[in-house]
Amino acid sequence: MDTNVLIDLVVDRLPWSAEAKRFFDVASKRGVRVLVTAVALPTLFYIVRRLAGQDLAFDAVDRTLAGAEVVTVDRAIILAARAMPGRDFEDNIQIACAVASSADAIVTRDAQHFGASPVAAKTPQELLAAFATTKPAP
Repeated sequence: MDTNVLIDLVVDRLPWSAEAKRFFDVASKRGVRVLVTAVALPTLFYIVRRLAGQDLAFDAVDRTLAGAEVVTVDRAIILAARAMPGRDFEDNIQIACAVASSADAIVTRDAQHFGASPVAAKTPQELLAAFATTKPAP
């Protein structure tokens, strides 16, 4: 899960927040494993605190921890991200974490930033459309 989708949801960034909320609701009902990188949480806190205050920032971290698994960012992840050609180091960390955790997709609003990723980058809307055409896992 890219940090931008988390921020959209928490601070109700229009027009993306409705899509983010629907994605999380459907993912929860379908038992979809949602992953966030350990790097995403302090970034989420920092941005939400600037936009909406410390209380909402801590609430955002708590809600994320309640609904997602945290993927460890260790030396191997950093080295893998550093070796990637992309210009955005944070995105490369997300790609390395997605690969290491065998994720099916990276959920983001900025799929073009993940063009070289071996893990497909999809918008919440694209994943909602895919959910609509597949049966939930038993």
